[in-house]
Amino acid sequence: MNIVNKTLYDKQLIIGYNRYYLIGFLKTNFLVVALVTIGLMIYMFLNGMWEYSLVFLGILCLYLGLTMLLQKLTTRKVLKESPLVDNPIVQTYIFTSDAILIENLKENKLPYAEISRIKSTKDFFIISDFAKRTYIVQKSGFVNQVDDIMDLTIFFKEKFGKKFR
Repeated sequence: MNIVNKTLYDKQLIIGYNRYYLIGFLKTNFLVVALVTIGLMIYMFLNGMWEYSLVFLGILCLYLGLTMLLQKLTTRKVLKESPLVDNPIVQTYIFTSDAILIENLKENKLPYAEISRIKSTKDFFIISDFAKRTYIVQKSGFVNQVDDIMDLTIFFKEKFGKKFR
């Protein structure tokens, strides 16, 4: 196997990754808080405490607003501090049968044994290793997008099992 990907690390990649992170946070953490709060609101409403139910609704809306605000501020801070905004770089990933070769200013080899998990999103493969490094591989950077993404997805499922989502 020799699948090549060229990922442009720039402002749009940072924004896209942060958007993905926010949506993931909302799906997991906020959803749990919202369900518990809605359950309490229903209980209070049924017991004639509709004022408290409205207070809980306000708190839930405030929590959502603060979550969105903090993510926006975090993204703005990252964009302000990141050298990738002014100097984007292209990083080349070569997926072989035993490792990922990463070419940039220097060449690195990431053996599959050092990868802790891989997530597949609509736009990215997000690869995390045991050293807590994250590699964002844009799916639009493959030469043969459909075939390469399908081949890699099958390979990752076989290689990583539950560590690949």
